[in-house]
Amino acid sequence: MTSSLSKFYTIFILILLCLVSLLIFTWEVEAKLCGKPNRTLSSPCIDSVCYAKCIDSDLDAVSGSCEGFFTSECFCYYEC
Repeated sequence: MTSSLSKFYTIFILILLCLVSLLIFTWEVEAKLCGKPNRTLSSPCIDSVCYAKCIDSDLDAVSGSCEGFFTSECFCYYEC
């Protein structure tokens, strides 16, 4: 009886280790983004306009958003 219980625990641990290693190896690494101001947008900053301007005018940009509290400025974000 103890022999079959010990085999069960061994198999259970091996399956658990396989699942954990599979989880670790399939995690995607999130790309770090660097931002710089977009100098081509002259109108007041609106997030949707800023995003579209960054994607359309800057070929490497992956996103764009308005940053700042008092003077909102359009920033384009690139993969570092």
